[in-house]
Amino acid sequence: MQEKETNHIAGYYHLRLAAYASRSFATASLIGILLSGCSGGGGNGGGGNTTPSSTITAVTIACAPSSILTNQTSTCTQTVTGTGNYSSAVTWSLSPASMGSVNGSGVLTPSAAGTATVTATSIQDSSKSGSATVTVTAPATITSVSVACSPLSIPISQTSTCTPTVTGAGNYSSSVTWSVSPASIGTITSSGVFTATAAGTATVTATSTQDTSKSGSTTVTVIAAPTVALSSNLSEVFVGQPLTLTWSSSGANSCTASGAWIGAEPLSGNTAITPSAAGQLTYTLSCTGAGGTSVASTQVFANAPAISIVNSFSSNTLTISTSEGAPYGDCDFWVQTAGNCTNQTNLGYGPTKVMRLYICLTGEVTLSNCSQPPPVTGQLSTQMLSDIDARLSAFQGTGLRVMPRFIYNFGPIGPTAQDAPLSTITTHIDQLAPLVLKYQDIVFAIEAGFIGTWGEWHDSTNGNDTASAQKTVLDKELSYFGGKFPILVRYPGDLIQYADGLTAPVGLGLHDDYYASASDDAGTWDLCVTTAGWCSSNYTVAQFQTFAQQVSNSTMFAGEFGALYPSLQACNALDSYSYTYNIQSISLNPYPADIGTELQNEGSALSFYIKVGTRIELQKATLIGNPTANGSLYIALTLANTGYGRVIRKRPAMLLLLSGGSVAAQFPLSISALDLTQLAASATPIAQTFATTLTLPPSFPAGETISAVLFIPDPAPSLTSQAAYALPLNSIDSNKNAIFDPATGYNLFATFTSQ
Repeated sequence: MQEKETNHIAGYYHLRLAAYASRSFATASLIGILLSGCSGGGGNGGGGNTTPSSTITAVTIACAPSSILTNQTSTCTQTVTGTGNYSSAVTWSLSPASMGSVNGSGVLTPSAAGTATVTATSIQDSSKSGSATVTVTAPATITSVSVACSPLSIPISQTSTCTPTVTGAGNYSSSVTWSVSPASIGTITSSGVFTATAAGTATVTATSTQDTSKSGSTTVTVIAAPTVALSSNLSEVFVGQPLTLTWSSSGANSCTASGAWIGAEPLSGNTAITPSAAGQLTYTLSCTGAGGTSVASTQVFANAPAISIVNSFSSNTLTISTSEGAPYGDCDFWVQTAGNCTNQTNLGYGPTKVMRLYICLTGEVTLSNCSQPPPVTGQLSTQMLSDIDARLSAFQGTGLRVMPRFIYNFGPIGPTAQDAPLSTITTHIDQLAPLVLKYQDIVFAIEAGFIGTWGEWHDSTNGNDTASAQKTVLDKELSYFGGKFPILVRYPGDLIQYADGLTAPVGLGLHDDYYASASDDAGTWDLCVTTAGWCSSNYTVAQFQTFAQQVSNSTMFAGEFGALYPSLQACNALDSYSYTYNIQSISLNPYPADIGTELQNEGSALSFYIKVGTRIELQKATLIGNPTANGSLYIALTLANTGYGRVIRKRPAMLLLLSGGSVAAQFPLSISALDLTQLAASATPIAQTFATTLTLPPSFPAGETISAVLFIPDPAPSLTSQAAYALPLNSIDSNKNAIFDPATGYNLFATFTSQ
């Protein structure tokens, strides 16, 4: 019992001894003494028991995992081997220490990336240790994502290849997902190929699969395909009948025609095409741009016509006068009857259709005596008004239109050439206006008159050479005659003063009574003429002349010569001057008479007078189609204005097809179809073609000779049916015959046989 207890105690102390092997030698000796005493002196051979020794052979460690991130841990486990009753206890250390720490359980917590050496040292035998390495890496992070696409601009249905660039730290992933916004513009594959499906701007985005908060974008512009529109004004034509193709495009840089027309064409425009063969014709236009190519087509059917006539005409050197605009004759109103004034000719021109009427208000006397009667101070007598009425009435039906000027004297300048007080003038205008309006259809224009010598608005004996007096007269005249016919004033300065500027006043024109007869046309271009009531020194002569040109284009410019002045009356100079001011009418009897002689000597008298006013020529007539009952005819008339003036009033027109002198068919033309006011005066006139297609009536006769004529009547209601007021076309046919018939007012342009 005692021996067992002693052995048990000895075993216990052996274990304690192993645990404290590092303690001092004195402690170990004490333990040995105690053990010896407890042996009881027994044992093997009287020497007592001996404690067996323990040794550490090796220390090894293993760390798992051996590779970690800086935000992870690795657990290290030691293996201690030895002999005897050895201790497995170890101490832990880390090298370099900056890599982190190892706790007593061998858990490595890194604080930086790198290679950490973990060491376990035996406590029993500090000379024994083991190490292992752990690789520490930083965790993978995404810094940025960017995208580049090429090309950045593509047409619809084309592709752009997009490439992502992913940057980051650690062992990061470069994979991305793709998206497109708005989705309606295109799609993108997982490999970054963008396919455009609609025009617009697409935003292509790549998003990191590792970190969805990181993405990058770029834009790809999808260019719309060009747009192109092509149309024809006609869906069905005759061979030889022009049609007009009109087209437009956008987003294109070139267009090419194909089909029934060939070649490069501008990006937009229109062109006339004349089919030369019958059948279905297809006109195609392809327009190409950055967005691709687009194509448009239109179809027209061309019919073979039964007749195809193209007639050319030449100028009639003997102008047929027209009351629309022509040199004017002079009629001594109180002495000559209308019948005496209807056949005025001079210098090879005539008879004219415009007549100026000086109407003396001081008495029913010849013009040369108009300054002799006493000045007029009261109302015009009932008898004078009745006589004026009768004499104006006599001009109706004569083919003439008149240009009255009411005067109180016929010169010369001085005290005997008296006008009337302003109050008397306004009273007379009130009395005369109803008579003038009664015959307004035959009034070509009215000259402002009344004031000063010859009614020319200068040298008034009653103080009427003032802006206020002139304004009173013009206001009164415009109140009656505005919109009915032009009111002509002598000087541009008066009109500029009245208009308070350089904008041509509506309804007011000019009558230059010294036309092309001096450097300033006797005050016409003077900036300040106090005896005529204006002073506009803030303007220039050039501005006055430009103003007069505007008036000639908007209302009317008429005139008369006043003196021989070769500088402006030589052929070329007078021609240029007259095109500048679009002279609509001028005295047929130049004063002084030697002007006419000089013009004749130069050989320009007739060539000048035939161009004064309105002179319209027919250059070509085309008639194509099927001249049968219910058939259709295409008619085109090419006209030019070869005069100095123009067609001032919009005239109606009518195409007539005559059989044996009777009307087989008639077709009124709208103003838009034949607007002769579009024909501007020019030294180099530009012709215009007016075209229409007619459907013949069921009653149209067959197998007869048909004359195609154009009738252009006067727009005034009372004159529309009168041939004498119809507008002539000053052309001759291939047989040198004038195409205008003054007896009917018809202009003959083609003859054919009906089918």
